[in-house]
Amino acid sequence: MSGDESGGGANGGAAAAKRAQRAWARGVLRGVGGAGSGAGGMHALGDAIAARLCALEAWKGLTPGAVVVGFVPLGGRVRPAIKVGGLGGEPAPEPDVSSAWDAAVAGGRRLRLALPRVDGGVVGGGGAGEGQMEACVVADGGVGGGVGGGVGGGVGDWRDRVAWDGWIGGAAADAPVVEPRDVAMVVVPGLAFDVAGGRLGRGGGFYDRYLSRVLAVGAGTGGGADGPGRPVVVGVCIDAVVVDRVAREAHDVRMDWVVTEARTIDARTMG
Repeated sequence: MSGDESGGGANGGAAAAKRAQRAWARGVLRGVGGAGSGAGGMHALGDAIAARLCALEAWKGLTPGAVVVGFVPLGGRVRPAIKVGGLGGEPAPEPDVSSAWDAAVAGGRRLRLALPRVDGGVVGGGGAGEGQMEACVVADGGVGGGVGGGVGGGVGDWRDRVAWDGWIGGAAADAPVVEPRDVAMVVVPGLAFDVAGGRLGRGGGFYDRYLSRVLAVGAGTGGGADGPGRPVVVGVCIDAVVVDRVAREAHDVRMDWVVTEARTIDARTMG
């Protein structure tokens, strides 16, 4: 599931620049993974991104029971994108990094996987959203108890706890909410990113609002830009949509890392 920056804002120039960059990025993404070329290319790129994500020191440093907030990729293998009346046509696809979610809950990692859910809005639908995004546990890595109430589940089971609104997937209604203070890492999709951790979303503002809450109170693992105790925020995308600078507004939250199939960018060191 994807989330987004607010599409308006006082800075009309930044808003206009975002619209232009979104149009460009959607064209790039559809060219790689859209119906015209098939999704195989995007899936392969997603697997490569997932491998780099799992090799990230911040990921390897997560201990059993730590909460990772992932997402259900638009156009991914969990369920292919479909056209839904009222929500527009097939969305620009996102890299399918769900193999990282399997790795999170399997074997010795035993991490808790959470997925977004929104009450009163749709993450990834485009346009400013009114609802509040929460992260909800869909697999506890076999740890049980504690955060998320011990929902159980191992590899693959998390897919059974995905609910669908047309082509948009998120945590099922009965998946327990994770308090922001318990989040260790958030993996964030986007239409485009820049080398300094700037993110261009789809225009709803869900991720920026959620990240602001999590970063204010989260426990984390000590790998974020603000020092020990801050949750780690990782943006994932294909390398073709990494630019020198995305248009930004004051509310936009920067990533600590940007991971593509070709490189791992430490955005904490960039201006």
